[in-house]
Amino acid sequence: MNKFLIILNLALLLGIHSLSGQPLIKTKNLEALDYLIKYDLIFQEDSTNNQFLITEPMILLVGGEISSFLSYNKFRRDSVSQRITNQAEFSAFLQTYHHNNPMPRVFYTIYKNYPKEKITYYGMLFPERFHYIENYKAFRWTIHDQLKDLHGYKLQKATTRYGGRDWIAWFAPEIPLSEGPYKFAGLPGLIVEIYDTQNHYRFELTSMVKPSENEFISIPADMSSKEISRKQFNEAWQRFLQNPEAAMGSMIISESPEIRSRRMQIRRNNPIELKTE
Repeated sequence: MNKFLIILNLALLLGIHSLSGQPLIKTKNLEALDYLIKYDLIFQEDSTNNQFLITEPMILLVGGEISSFLSYNKFRRDSVSQRITNQAEFSAFLQTYHHNNPMPRVFYTIYKNYPKEKITYYGMLFPERFHYIENYKAFRWTIHDQLKDLHGYKLQKATTRYGGRDWIAWFAPEIPLSEGPYKFAGLPGLIVEIYDTQNHYRFELTSMVKPSENEFISIPADMSSKEISRKQFNEAWQRFLQNPEAAMGSMIISESPEIRSRRMQIRRNNPIELKTE
């Protein structure tokens, strides 16, 4: 785990703590959870280097009307942090959690149909939290006759264009959930696999289970966030990826010239959304 990711993750937790004013992170339950669906996200951070791929486990939480999508490592970390009851536990958590658990490399959380018929995207542009809202049913799908079998499901092909990329989706009509990873939704069946035509971003289903106990889709109750447009967020996020040190300033721990040189060789020039259409 490189120091940049450790600091980034700790900054997110400290941001929640400072906003809540106490170690306990309160949440607001939005809806009962019906399904936990895991995907692997495989993506190419540098568009010029297809030898360097990142795999991040992601989770789609589906209720009757609302869903949320985020990094599985973030979901696990948040689940632990929400059980903290005092300052000592919070301090111990900050000091030890990242040594024993994988840290998320994807930091957004996406809520579909919250508010109703909208998508709400939460992210962080240091030192502030931001979100934007867009229409839930923004995808114009073309459904094709082509079929294939994958993970024991018979899938059908669909295509769409979003964020400056052309996407190919494979959905399962036998799973009557009009859902999928990231913001993707609106097909007559669960999206099992979706990728852009350059294969820079790929989501692949890995498991689907019903919760074993009463669980909820929730949102931090005390998290303040500034609303901006999707275009403003995407432009600002791209600037952050190109120069995170400028945004985080003194929060970056000093590192050796060798580590810095190796990290700087990786160009963060390939966001999932290339443009706002």
